[in-house]
Amino acid sequence: MGQPNTPHESHASHHPHTPHNHHHHVTSLCNTFPKDVIDAAQATTKKWGVPASVTLAQWALESACGSKLPVGSNNPFGIKVRKGQKGVMTTTHEDKKGKHVKTTAEFRQYTSLKEAFDDHGRLLATGTGFTKARLVNDKPEKYAEALTHTYATDPHYGSKLKSIMKKNNLTQYDAIELKAGEAEAAQVKDGPTEIKTPITLP
Repeated sequence: MGQPNTPHESHASHHPHTPHNHHHHVTSLCNTFPKDVIDAAQATTKKWGVPASVTLAQWALESACGSKLPVGSNNPFGIKVRKGQKGVMTTTHEDKKGKHVKTTAEFRQYTSLKEAFDDHGRLLATGTGFTKARLVNDKPEKYAEALTHTYATDPHYGSKLKSIMKKNNLTQYDAIELKAGEAEAAQVKDGPTEIKTPITLP
């Protein structure tokens, strides 16, 4: 894995984004995925192209289904503070050279959950460390796999995300967005095509 060269990636590559050590617990069903959380995840799909199912799985894993965020942070994704930003100090756990180490870190403080989701989407959509993920943004499970060793130091990160996605049927939230996108693309694509060339079915 190459060294990060952007402020965003310095967060993503050097810690597992876990304000609390809950990666080992949250691999089953959340009681609920609140509507504002689902809406925020789908908004990042529209704006940044990040699969909503992956974003929701990260929300569940990183924040223990919304129950464990750094106090006063509105930060469910474990994104660390950058220079000039407001942050809160909290305990975190990282995997360093195969060892699970407890440490403290400063995590970014957001004014709202919506702002946190948007920044998370921007991180995945623009950070050079996530190029491989962006190449498979139409394949949520492969996208989740591509976040292992890039978004988090946990070597099982992608597997945990996929488990949450499957057990909570989170890809249903991708389907809504994909259908809408496909319909729009078809309207744009089929108009000129029909005018220029007759459509011949095999």
